[in-house]
Amino acid sequence: MVDSAKLKEKTPKAEKALRDWQRCQNYPQAVMDSLEDELLVVDRDYRIVEANKAVLLKHGKPRREVIGKYCYAISHGNLELCREPRHECPINMVWETGKPARATHIHIYEVEGKKRQRFVDVIASPILDEDGEILAVTELIRDVTDTREMELKGVKAQQNLLALNAISSVVSQSLDLD
Repeated sequence: MVDSAKLKEKTPKAEKALRDWQRCQNYPQAVMDSLEDELLVVDRDYRIVEANKAVLLKHGKPRREVIGKYCYAISHGNLELCREPRHECPINMVWETGKPARATHIHIYEVEGKKRQRFVDVIASPILDEDGEILAVTELIRDVTDTREMELKGVKAQQNLLALNAISSVVSQSLDLD
């Protein structure tokens, strides 16, 4: 006869082991989702094959509306690949060179029906197979809008100070023509 008390003791342990295993299998996604920055995995056709929660939240889209879509459609709302002079495509640079690439872009986010323009630093890196061939590209996107706006305010303030300095130099000059 089976002791039901012992069976009940084993069930929670078995359930915990199963939960631990499931957690282990979802570990890469959990790591991606823990990031504050947006993280995409993009295939050779520039389609998004994986995205973290930050991407979904920033764009206000469910996962099904992001996975399988073109990265430039989600990030910029464009119908075609990013090109200079508008945007330099770091993903394209990775496919061409096999090396990580970086660029600063303006991304458009539409959240709750409102479009927002944000400055982002984009770092694209290759995902390599065991033979060194590129399988996909990761794209880490960090919002640097606040930093960029502060830099622009600093430049504007410096320009104003230079103008004031020029005016004060002229005003403080002697009016005596001799």
